[in-house]
Amino acid sequence: MKDRTHYIAMGGEHGYLPDNCSAYEKEEDAIEGLNEIYELNKRQLKELKNNGTTELKLDQGGAYCEVSSCDCDEPWEHDEFGDKSNWEEYLEEEEPTKPEEGDYIIECTGNDIIIYKYNDSPPWRHKVKDGDDTKKIISDEMEREKYWPNIWNLSDHGNLSITTLEEV
Repeated sequence: MKDRTHYIAMGGEHGYLPDNCSAYEKEEDAIEGLNEIYELNKRQLKELKNNGTTELKLDQGGAYCEVSSCDCDEPWEHDEFGDKSNWEEYLEEEEPTKPEEGDYIIECTGNDIIIYKYNDSPPWRHKVKDGDDTKKIISDEMEREKYWPNIWNLSDHGNLSITTLEEV
């Protein structure tokens, strides 16, 4: 799984909600963002880098600023001007709505179960016999080809639903 650590930069007055709050992919960018807002001196920059927080002077527009790390799935929620579209790597891919070439189809027709590949050339088909392990048939074929496409169930009513190897 991809590391989803991001950094929240905020500042304001103690005891109140922050005056500003932004999310960044890198800690250095969060620190630089606070530096641009508060014009931090060298001591404050060093404290912010080492401790994650620093106290501000009266003329800097707040009492403190800080950077903290987070690994939630929605970093845009921390950013007052944040937008989901700025964090595309966090967005889940939409589940496919129809099979693609090479996807496995498990078709239940009455008492028979047939496994085949969608639009496969040459066609690959397997009729499941009593005692056969459908999951093993599919996983063995995937391993043989070194290709792990989606798996679909096709009901006897013609309804398609995507599934996983664990659910087979």
